[in-house]
Amino acid sequence: GTVRAGAPRNVFVICGDGELHEGSNWEAIMFASHHGLDNLNLVVDDNAIAMLGRTREIVSHGDLAGRLRAFGWETELVTDGHDISPLHAAFSAMKMRRQGCPKAAIARTIKGRGMPGIEDAPLSHVMAPKPEVLASLLEEP
Repeated sequence: GTVRAGAPRNVFVICGDGELHEGSNWEAIMFASHHGLDNLNLVVDDNAIAMLGRTREIVSHGDLAGRLRAFGWETELVTDGHDISPLHAAFSAMKMRRQGCPKAAIARTIKGRGMPGIEDAPLSHVMAPKPEVLASLLEEP
């Protein structure tokens, strides 16, 4: 198909901050900006954790919003990505932003928030919860 800016539908892509260690994502980020894909909205789950450790120890993103802006993206920072109201406000602001460029919401979160044995644990990407932890998670509140 043909790449066309100003398409009538919005497209949302969700990725983790650890995924942004991969070069193919930055190629796509450059492509989207170059072609003015203003209907493209990226949501970055910025929990500072990759599969095997903290992102700052593997490859720091530093000022992620600044990096995306340098590639031609408009950005919104959501300091509490667990709260739907600021996320909604960011999406509304992104919709109103200038046309001709893609947009990104960087949502700060805590990996596995509220889940004992999983919260803020890098290896929770690949581990199976212990039976007692799983049982407690499945209990009725």
